Amino acid sequence: METFYRLNSWLEKIISSGAHEAGPRSKIRSIQLTNAIALITALLFIMLVAYLIFRNGWSVVGLVGLLTITVLLSVIVLNRFRMYNFSRGLMCITIPLAVLAAIFLPRISMIGQYAYFRSPEVYCILITSSVIPLLIFSLREKKALLSGLLINVLILLLFDICLYRFSSSNGQAPYTVLRFVSAHLVIVIMYLFLAGSIAFL
Repeated sequence: METFYRLNSWLEKIISSGAHEAGPRSKIRSIQLTNAIALITALLFIMLVAYLIFRNGWSVVGLVGLLTITVLLSVIVLNRFRMYNFSRGLMCITIPLAVLAAIFLPRISMIGQYAYFRSPEVYCILITSSVIPLLIFSLREKKALLSGLLINVLILLLFDICLYRFSSSNGQAPYTVLRFVSAHLVIVIMYLFLAGSIAFL
């Protein structure tokens, strides 16, 4: 029981890191959410990277994962030093950029050769991470909120184009507008549903 209380106290300290100096209650809540999301995501990435290294050995993807974990934990440290806007901006882009790095870095030497494959797991991560700005910025912080959302939406929409453009499929048929619409219709609907629900809350 004592161990549980110590763990609980430790988690509270991490989640509240820098929050009490943030000012208004809404800002305090925003920083606590940022710390909580960063900590949870870092723990999930630790498990994922450990599994990938155990299964496939050391690779570029493992290196990207370790770098991502470091950046996520640094978000909490930045909040401790009251660098709130920088830490939240970093939180908005870290996961989608990590996904892009993990997908494209191993394929740099295979441009025009690798098979085009749309992994549903990748889109799940991109759609989920794309709504993080709505969780950690208030509607009053319009510039930061819109910037975070715009960056994530652009990554979500351009990912498939880049994946196709640099694969072997591009040499067989060009990437058309019809392909873009059919590839993104369901994705955009799900994104709007998720983002709209969070914005309403």
